[in-house]
Amino acid sequence: MTKDTEPAELKLAVESIRSGRNYVTPRVANALVERVRTPEGEVADGGGVGRLAALTAREREVFQLLALGRSNKEVASELGVSLGTAKKHRENLQRKLDAHSTAALARIAIQEGLLSG
Repeated sequence: MTKDTEPAELKLAVESIRSGRNYVTPRVANALVERVRTPEGEVADGGGVGRLAALTAREREVFQLLALGRSNKEVASELGVSLGTAKKHRENLQRKLDAHSTAALARIAIQEGLLSG
């Protein structure tokens, strides 16, 4: 979020975070997309050709859910696995994709075309 976020959007963010989800303002999401766009307007691959090829099918499912802002608890519930298993999948994803934060995972998801801005 930015310092000039409107109160209504701040309320949405707090409600989202309180319920265990992540929240990124549209302004921040657009800025992330613009950082990875090529001059031709296409999303650049950032040198990550085939990055997702190293992921298992389950890791891809987890990655898509995380990219959509789901918490570990929500991922576990949606996939019918334990919270510990969901956390382990997230750790494996972050290691394989060299992503050290949720924001880094979101950036990779945008670069790989899993999210649109």
